[in-house]
Amino acid sequence: MINITNNIIVVFANRIDTMRLHQCLDNVWVRNVVMPTPRQLSVSCGLSLKTKYSNLNKVLYCIKSLGLSSQYKIFGEKITGNNTYYTNIV
Repeated sequence: MINITNNIIVVFANRIDTMRLHQCLDNVWVRNVVMPTPRQLSVSCGLSLKTKYSNLNKVLYCIKSLGLSSQYKIFGEKITGNNTYYTNIV
């Protein structure tokens, strides 16, 4: 049985951009969690941000409005049994 969650994970190349996005999303009342970056998604930063897929447009708005120029990737999360898989969204 395959269960697709409604979460996205945003991974940046550095911690500063992760924390800036976290603060921006908090300011616009978007629930999000800063978490350790899953090994499968590691770009170079040990922190990533997790939120609901329905918040994708707000995430992209904050990234653009903050001028976050570092490399980032956004992944969808798919859980199959005890395994978690990630799909590149942006």
